[in-house]
Amino acid sequence: MTRLLKSSIAKIIMAIVLLFLLVWGAISLYYYNQHVVTIKKFPIGERFETSDGIVFIHSIELHNFDRKFDLDNPKVDFFFNKLLPITPKRFHMTVGKVFWFYNKPYNFELSTNKDVPGKIMTLNGLYVPINDDVESLYNIISADVVVEQTGYFLTGRQTGLKRFMSSNIFAFHSRDRFFVNGYDPDSNEQLIIRILDKITDETHQIKIQPQWLTKKYNYFNRPPEQYSFTPENTISEFISAAVYSDDINSAKALIHPDIQDFPWGQINHNMWSLTRTSEIYYQDRHLGYKDVFEKKILFGNLYSSDFNAIAEQSFYITQHDKEWRLIDIGSLIERDI
Repeated sequence: MTRLLKSSIAKIIMAIVLLFLLVWGAISLYYYNQHVVTIKKFPIGERFETSDGIVFIHSIELHNFDRKFDLDNPKVDFFFNKLLPITPKRFHMTVGKVFWFYNKPYNFELSTNKDVPGKIMTLNGLYVPINDDVESLYNIISADVVVEQTGYFLTGRQTGLKRFMSSNIFAFHSRDRFFVNGYDPDSNEQLIIRILDKITDETHQIKIQPQWLTKKYNYFNRPPEQYSFTPENTISEFISAAVYSDDINSAKALIHPDIQDFPWGQINHNMWSLTRTSEIYYQDRHLGYKDVFEKKILFGNLYSSDFNAIAEQSFYITQHDKEWRLIDIGSLIERDI
């Protein structure tokens, strides 16, 4: 084979490789952009008493996307029922990451009118009922965001509810799609947070003029989960930072600034390697602070489908400056078995 022919073959191979990399790069860039989303958030931190309980309005959010929860999607079926079974277990996480990357997890088509973009408004809150037998909030309260000047409802068509296991707390959200000509987040329009007590027909409301905090997310820094605004989630973040990551600065940022002698030593025990579950309760007061939530962590072993708790520990949290902040950690209590 002549030197000229070898050189030509090498150039052809190089051109094919470069073309492949170019196509692969373009496809990867396209799918990367499918993970780039924007969330505008405005913390509220307001409390309302109704005839049957207490409503805590945590925040409102504006999304330029909607999550897809299509478990019947052929791609999802292929991944779980065909691809994973033939993939060695040690590669499951890698395959899952690749599959997630080359997918479209969000819907950006939020408007029925192509000339007027759409967004999603979400109102996030907690409800603590007086009675423990409450199963649903539908007949008890409604919570909405309304444009003051026009009376245009920005939420309400879709609602979500999460009741924590062994708890007296509901987390809820009220949301809807809207056209940006119904509300412009860059304007100075006032909004009304309106809580309707459906038992007494009494309305509670506050007026706000949001100063939106904007944050972009992507594949490597994913948007928060739907109920990440709960006090339970902040305690989980604290434990992750202080116990598992040894990131004391991040953990300190989640402590109430008025607490001078925080009991750091309470987390120094050997139970963290065990299986954990948790319960969360509204405790009203603790250490002189009002509207305190207690997260009780149960440590134990999982035998078949049964969890056997051998110890428990309580973490206490309340609102400060419209965010959840820890105020105390209880002692580890070992149970008699």
